[in-house]
Amino acid sequence: MFTGTVRVKICEAQGLRPTDCSKRHTFGKADEQLLDPYVTIDVDDTHVAQSTTKPKTFDPVWNEYFEHQVENAKTLTLTVFHDAAIPPDVFVANVCIPFEDLLSREKDEADFWTTQHQSTGFNVNIPHRFVVHNYKRFTFCDHCGSLLYGLIRQGLQCEVCSLNIHKRCQKNVANNCGINTKQMAEILTAIGVSPDKQTPRRSKLLSGSGGNGGQPEGSSENSNAGGESTGEDLAKLKDVANFDAEFTREEPVLTPVSNEVLQSINQDEFRGFTIVNRDYNPSRFIAE
Repeated sequence: MFTGTVRVKICEAQGLRPTDCSKRHTFGKADEQLLDPYVTIDVDDTHVAQSTTKPKTFDPVWNEYFEHQVENAKTLTLTVFHDAAIPPDVFVANVCIPFEDLLSREKDEADFWTTQHQSTGFNVNIPHRFVVHNYKRFTFCDHCGSLLYGLIRQGLQCEVCSLNIHKRCQKNVANNCGINTKQMAEILTAIGVSPDKQTPRRSKLLSGSGGNGGQPEGSSENSNAGGESTGEDLAKLKDVANFDAEFTREEPVLTPVSNEVLQSINQDEFRGFTIVNRDYNPSRFIAE
């Protein structure tokens, strides 16, 4: 990890081309239609800067400097987008540079090259473009599932895919903007591609009280003689690991607190719910 000041100079890009995805709705020869590229700079999952747009070119030159303070940063990501006339902007290319590689290189080395090797796997890394949003009706976080509480500026909404999240959940949201994960899973299954089951992702468990630490991953009180957990125990562990520590420590806030506000909520918004406010009378508020 790196803590300090990051200074980045965006020099140029050569040989940019539209992706196959961006050409699917293009008429004529898509390869001959020039791009209006710009570069976004992200540190881990946080957007920190954006370059200017260079019109009508496959070989843009920027020579622009950016400086930003970071803390415990792991990865620097540079993403090229095409500035589309009608949003959303189109992804063109990106590169991820670990800070560990930057710190371990020779100090006298002027250039740092990244090499991308062809492999059978792939990585979806399309960052969301979140902005603060005011919600006029009850909205729930698409990441953790809890209510976006407050009267104004309750959360963040992606300008591209309209994903709604808490501000605290932003750092945990995957960079899969505009990706329909269900359709992707069906397509991957059809072509015989599946996740690597040999390298499972380890869950981060909360330590037990008293300083003795929690149980080892994959273990439980109801484990069988072979030391393997049941499916129910593993599901519980995954549920615990899914929540950020900052979220679990935060005191719950119930809204709204005013009984008059509760009585004025239109129960039609909760059609199909098990519990509704049976005392709600819309004619009373119309008469007032």
